[in-house]
This record gives sequence, C-alpha cells and structure tokens, in this order.
Amino acid sequence: MQQRCAYWETYSSDRLVDLRCTPYAEQGLVAQQRNVCAQDFGLSLITGNQHVIERTQTHIQRTPKASVFVSFDFISAAFFYQGKTCHSVQPNDMVIYRTDQPYLFGFKHKMRQVIIGLPESSWQFTSAQQLNQPIKIRAQASSHQLLMRTLAKQCRHFVAQPDETQLLSLREQVSWLLTDILAFQTTSVVSSGLSATYVLAARQFIAEQLSKPELNNAQVAAAVGVSERHLQRLFAEALQTTLQQYIMGQRLERALWLLRHAAYTTYSVERIAFEVGFSSLAHFSRRFKQLFGKSPSLVRG
Repeated sequence: MQQRCAYWETYSSDRLVDLRCTPYAEQGLVAQQRNVCAQDFGLSLITGNQHVIERTQTHIQRTPKASVFVSFDFISAAFFYQGKTCHSVQPNDMVIYRTDQPYLFGFKHKMRQVIIGLPESSWQFTSAQQLNQPIKIRAQASSHQLLMRTLAKQCRHFVAQPDETQLLSLREQVSWLLTDILAFQTTSVVSSGLSATYVLAARQFIAEQLSKPELNNAQVAAAVGVSERHLQRLFAEALQTTLQQYIMGQRLERALWLLRHAAYTTYSVERIAFEVGFSSLAHFSRRFKQLFGKSPSLVRG
C-alpha cells in the first residue's frame, strides 16, 4: 500500500505536481494517470478510488510551480481546501486554483478528474480575473453545461488518443471554451442550448479549416447547417463579434502562438502566414500589427 502511494507521489511530481497522497480504501490506492505536456499547456486525466492529495508548503518549496490548474469532469463528490476557502465539489463542477499555494483535494468515492495546467501568463490571457483565491464554477444554464461537457469530452478524447499534429488545435479550443465558461460568471447574456451548439460547431469547423485561405462565412454556415444570416446573429449575441472578424482573429491568434513557440523557430514569417490561411505576407503583416501593435518579426524577436 505504501509502495503504491510512494510511486504515485513520485510519478505525479515528475509529470504534474509534487504532492502527498493518502488513500481511504482498505486495498490502498488504485489509480491511473495519463498526461499530455507541451511547452505552455498540460493536460491530465486521473481516475481512481477514494483518496486525498495534498500539496503543502514543503512541497512548494521543494518543487516550485507557479501554474494555474483547472480541475473538472468529476464523477462523484469531492472537497477542496486552499487558504481559508473550503469548497464542496459536485460532479460537473469546475475548480480553478494556483499551484504555488498549498491545497488539499479529497475524493470520497470512485473518482475521475481532468486537469488543465496553464502557466500564469496563459491564465491572464484567458481571463481578466485575478486568481487570488480558488474559483468554483457550477453550470446552471444549458448552454453553460454544454460548454463544460464539450471541454471535458475534447480533453478526454485527446488524452486517450494523443496526436501531436492536433495539439495546437486542441489548445485553441481549450482556450476559447475556458474563456466562454468563465464569461458566464460575469455576464448576463445567456444563450439557449441550441444556439450554443451552433456556435460551438462553427468554432470547431473554423479551427479545423483555419489554414485554408478560401474559408468564408458561407462555408461555415453550410457546415453547421444554418443560414449565414442566422449564424451571424448567433455570433453577435454569443461573442459580440461578426463571423468574419472571428475568423480573422483566430488566424492572427494562431500566428502569434506559432511565432512564440520554440517548436516553430525554423518557420519563416511567410510560412507562418501561409499556415494560418493568409495568401499575402503583406496583408498578414498589416493585420497582425493592427491587432498586436508589433510586426510579426518583432514579436519573434
């Protein structure tokens, strides 16, 4: 029993975060962890029986890690402590917390947990909220629940069948799904479940087709199965933008990530422009500078 916990603690320290594990069940800890790691993005799927994990100040000092963890997709009740805050966690809740502050997570029954790990810089890009204390999100509206289910499904599928060529697309989807989920905490705009489904499908199609210069509004609407006018109205309601503006923004955001990512340092600026669907380097450079205030070459440094 002790050997299994020791192995789990060592494995978790290497792949996720340094912690202490205490099992509840008589047979000890029975658990499985799968991880996908990139330069600025981590994804873990953990299943197991009842246990408690704790990250203490000693663990933090021994292995510092200033990240934000987004934990969700629970299948049974749990509890979470950090600082002076204690949260009772129910299935389908989401808990967001820092790893540079002590915390405890307890799972009362058979458990499942998806963890998205983000550096602080990525969190600040995803959310304007300062994470001074943990955030618990409980979806109420059907469209909010759909966003959280979609995020969980995408993450579980990728961990089960990792595909490095799709990692950038997954990261983009995780980013905008998290942004939308968090927006429900501060906005009064609530769309119907059906409207959210159309918008999700459109965004998924755009992410998959983004490298094609010919991608346009009519193609997206046809793929989703609604009229172009109706889809434009849904984007305006849900995202406060036009469909074409959204496509352009996604092209430029992907280009920014490629320019900054170490794996693409051999790509020329022209090739990156082509990769995100621009057929003209001059047009790409002009739109990029309009959005980010710097030319692509200066961003790369």
